[in-house]
Amino acid sequence: MIRHLSFIIFLAMTLKTRTFAVMKLQTLTLILLTVLPVSCRRHSGYSNENNDRPTVTVSIAPQAWILEAIAGDSIRINTLLDTGANPETFEPGINNMKLAAESSLLLLSGNLGFERQLAERLRENTPGLTISDTSRGIKPIYGTHDHAGHHHHDHAHETADPHTWTSVRNARIIAGNMLSALISVDPDNETYYRNRASRLDSQLDSLDSAIASRFEQLQSRTFMIWHPSLSYFARDYGLEQISVGMEGRETTVQGLRSIIDRAQSSGAPILFVQSDFDPRQAETLSRETGARVITISPLDHDWISQINIITDALDPR
Repeated sequence: MIRHLSFIIFLAMTLKTRTFAVMKLQTLTLILLTVLPVSCRRHSGYSNENNDRPTVTVSIAPQAWILEAIAGDSIRINTLLDTGANPETFEPGINNMKLAAESSLLLLSGNLGFERQLAERLRENTPGLTISDTSRGIKPIYGTHDHAGHHHHDHAHETADPHTWTSVRNARIIAGNMLSALISVDPDNETYYRNRASRLDSQLDSLDSAIASRFEQLQSRTFMIWHPSLSYFARDYGLEQISVGMEGRETTVQGLRSIIDRAQSSGAPILFVQSDFDPRQAETLSRETGARVITISPLDHDWISQINIITDALDPR
């Protein structure tokens, strides 16, 4: 009860800061009343119905895939990011914050903008919640989201590329961080978690080796992509990622011409696009460069299928 009362105060503060001052008192009261019951409902389709197991909240669906591989049915999983939402512009709503506050553990992806503010507020108002950054230990990449192309040596004022999960090698680090966090909130199942995590690590190690082997004889080590979401994947295997659009903004005509020239000179055979991006410039680039357009969904829950789609596109043998 104390924990939920703390969350009521937290929720009221959040509403105030988000210009909800005009909300009627009756409406606010109804919202707060929904917080009082100790309940952990399904969210985003990744949970089970055993309420006496720990509830773990993750930021994005690929994290849920990794977590499920480690924890199986021993926990309930909530996913914060709504289906189809952009993680770089997403702002958690009331229900998102409630789900996170009711969890035993919050696993952050690490560099997504909405996570920072959410974590700060939860730390202040729900001290019983364990928060873990699953990107801990991953060497960040900077400059990929600077549309003007300015790469500063001082990273203190830059944002690290948030797409850490699109790398198999990073996924092994993420899984290790998840394992440690799980054990901290559910030590009774430590052996179970360790055994499953060990199997997952072996699978990821084999997948990484297989991709590296396939890419040894690539005819072109360059690819184009609409949004720079494969920076870590490219770093792992010595590939060059040519970004067409950044942060949802379209490239200028002059910038597009420069990209076309660069793609033509490099012989990039593939253009990756995400399903929620405007396809018009992708079609123009495909016509101009001859690159084959491949649709990917980096935020899909079936993480390993997306890795396979990317790998098969770059090495279609």
